[in-house]
Amino acid sequence: MDNGMNGIEQSGQVSYARRNRQSQGAVSGGFAGAISSWWHKRRSAEGQRGVSLTELMVALGIFLLFSSVFTASVMQYLRSTSSTAVRAQSASNVMMATQRMERFISYSNSIGYATTGGSSGTTDKNTVLIYSAPSSGNDSGVASASVGQCIMLYYKPATWSSGNLQDTGTLYYQTADVDSTGAHGTYSAKHALLNSITNAPTASGLSKADLLTVKSTDTLQFSPVVGQYSGSKLVTSNTQVTFSSRNSSAADPSGGAAITYEACR
Repeated sequence: MDNGMNGIEQSGQVSYARRNRQSQGAVSGGFAGAISSWWHKRRSAEGQRGVSLTELMVALGIFLLFSSVFTASVMQYLRSTSSTAVRAQSASNVMMATQRMERFISYSNSIGYATTGGSSGTTDKNTVLIYSAPSSGNDSGVASASVGQCIMLYYKPATWSSGNLQDTGTLYYQTADVDSTGAHGTYSAKHALLNSITNAPTASGLSKADLLTVKSTDTLQFSPVVGQYSGSKLVTSNTQVTFSSRNSSAADPSGGAAITYEACR
């Protein structure tokens, strides 16, 4: 009898414990479900709400900032590339003109400035006269066995105003034959030897130097500064070369008085 009562009592306790656990699980599951439902509803509401005006303005500000940095980088690259191209072209032009000048001077006999208003006039530092005596031929090809030759270098200066380059200058050359009496014929048309020159007395920096400087009757200094604006920046290339005549002491083949650059006036 006691054993039977004990069994019934134990069975009741087991059933009660099982119901208690189920009840706790139901409560726990209901709470978690409520939290999950609330979270999904909130995310759904935020997704439907969109972005505020403040958030939009902040996003646009960040976008514009990065766009400005990118655009500035591209412009800087383009300016750098343009400046490099201008400098390379200027250097190439200067080199070719220098080679031509070397041929003019090296095989000449006499060098000097022209004058304005006759032989006793004012020295014209923008015009240089080069005389080559008759010869049996030389590397310059500027004189033959029967006639000499005059070469006139004329520089049309650059124009500057208030420290700014307004217009570039050009170096021209002309040629004329010279007979045995020292009389020269008509000069040829002008040929451009070098363009985009910035040298001028009113310029600043390197461009202030004289383009052509006669050091003596057998020496000429050539100091070109060549370039142009790239954007708002003046990009230039320059050099300074001194040429010397190899034939300055050569006697006249005809045995007469030596003819000098003055015959080219």
